[in-house]
Amino acid sequence: MNLEAIKLSQLRILVAVANCGNFSEAALQLGISQSAVSHAVASLEEDQHPDGQS
Repeated sequence: MNLEAIKLSQLRILVAVANCGNFSEAALQLGISQSAVSHAVASLEEDQHPDGQS
């Protein structure tokens, strides 16, 4: 994992998803769109597996 590529905002979103249990509730809690939550999590996943492997 490239920790330099992770933004604090992405971590806040990830924690909200973990606490809420789903993307929609996290989006409501954070006051952002569900697609923004999805994009942030996908970006973190890409940072974790840049070659597309799980």
